[in-house]
Amino acid sequence: MGAMNRLIVFSACAASMGAADNAIAKPEHLERVRVLLMTQKAMCVSCHTAADSPDLNPYGRALADLGNDEPLSERMLSLAKLPRQQRGQEDSAANDPQQDIDKDGIPNWVEVLAGTNPGDKASAPDTETRDKIESIISCKICHVETNAPGQTDQQRNPHNELGKLLAKTNDPAGSRAPRERSARGERGERGPRSGSESTPILKRIKLAAMKPGRSGKAGYWEKLLLLCAPADAAEPPAEDVKQLRRFIRNQKSKKTRDETRGMGPHKPDGFLKDAL
Repeated sequence: MGAMNRLIVFSACAASMGAADNAIAKPEHLERVRVLLMTQKAMCVSCHTAADSPDLNPYGRALADLGNDEPLSERMLSLAKLPRQQRGQEDSAANDPQQDIDKDGIPNWVEVLAGTNPGDKASAPDTETRDKIESIISCKICHVETNAPGQTDQQRNPHNELGKLLAKTNDPAGSRAPRERSARGERGERGPRSGSESTPILKRIKLAAMKPGRSGKAGYWEKLLLLCAPADAAEPPAEDVKQLRRFIRNQKSKKTRDETRGMGPHKPDGFLKDAL
């Protein structure tokens, strides 16, 4: 996807991705979703020199250098900010030492999702894999990239089916709390996001998108973990879905858990409590 299209879609995402909670800036929605994916797809060697070693590679050291005041997931978020090119600036993640620790031209977050080592320049995904990850794990998670005529970003790049679902999802546990008035359209009709604005994006993903698909089909979050567009009608291979579900089940049990995958011994903390 070209830089201009990325910028246009990012603008739509920054304006309305799933309806932001008031506590954080809207562009951070995508960043948080992306880091959540990183914590589920990371391996020990994403941060350590070996799976059984406490020694850190350059990416792990960069996280450690941020200190212990912030939880690990918050530090991962700090290092995984959206590439500057998507923010409309000329320089890219390759020129930011925080975003590209090993200086191989590939952002840390892309390497983690690709299963390569963000701290080793000799370990990098191929161009096809990188392009696929950057295209799917983008604002197109929730938006249709139409760039159609319209006065607002939402009109130019409307929600896809997942975006519509997240926009109307709210936390039942907070249903008794006072809610803000519904957003109204230009003609005064009640908007679909009335109950969701007070629910963090990761909580809405947990409530709606993380539900397994029916009849063996992949759910939205399962598609993302398999690096497939969540709102795309195309289905990932059935065997891949089975293997993913088997892996998720195994990770929930101490007897079958692979400690070298995901957060491992690191507790899910910080903003990740919204979804984990």
